[in-house]
Amino acid sequence: MFILPVPVQVNKGGAAVAAEVFCYIGGVVLVERYLDLLRAVNYLEEVMGTAWLKESLKSLKGYAGGGGSFGRGIDFSSCGVSETAYYWYRAREELALYFIGGQGSGLYALQAAVLGDDLWALRESRGLLDRVEGLKQPADAGHVVAELVIAAGYARHGRRVVFAAGRFGAFEVMGAKINVSLVCDRCRGNGHSAGNPQGTAVIYRYQTKQSLKSKYDHDDAEPGGKNCAGNGAPVVQCSFIARQGRRGPEMVRTGRLAEGHPLAADIYVPNEIIMPGRE
Repeated sequence: MFILPVPVQVNKGGAAVAAEVFCYIGGVVLVERYLDLLRAVNYLEEVMGTAWLKESLKSLKGYAGGGGSFGRGIDFSSCGVSETAYYWYRAREELALYFIGGQGSGLYALQAAVLGDDLWALRESRGLLDRVEGLKQPADAGHVVAELVIAAGYARHGRRVVFAAGRFGAFEVMGAKINVSLVCDRCRGNGHSAGNPQGTAVIYRYQTKQSLKSKYDHDDAEPGGKNCAGNGAPVVQCSFIARQGRRGPEMVRTGRLAEGHPLAADIYVPNEIIMPGRE
């Protein structure tokens, strides 16, 4: 059967608050989950290290005459700053405005908080430190963030995750013996399975989108299903969208099995909308 998101209760030190609301939008049933943004961003800072974040901030402020730090066009590959550090910096700006002037929390604060919450869910996973180092690399951070989304989905359902050493985008789900590979939808090729050949190989193809414009049309939240792996492994098409909605910033994570592939047991399919915690 598919593993679908379930209500999550807050843990000491964690970022999630109770989420028992289901919404039906655009033909997709989504679980609403709420985060304590400040707590989650603080945890992200703890994991990444303040020294590294401050050094990245110096580089960011020096990029394009300081324009990068004020939300102008950012080319992470050329400025040498990881998007992890950028989201953390912008999150701190938005949270300061929220606490000082009462301005609503922003999209960057939510993105940083979501990453912190995923890291919290995976805090006991073997190989996580290697992924933290990946989050510090401009060329690898985006792919590692997507990998953490899927890995955290399994971890929140009590599965133990072991990340492949020295190879981003691959991990094993222990017990269920699921070997996961991630492929960016923009990349060429059909992907490949990883890990123990005796387990179930699953490929997650993902696309990410971000929009600072107010948009509440969920039609684009449902990923396509036309891409299939050449080796016959099940493929889950995923879409991770960060955007401003009518109720404020939201992160929409959806997925579905690609056409022509049988349903395997215990496959996690993302199906949630994450928002700042309610007052």
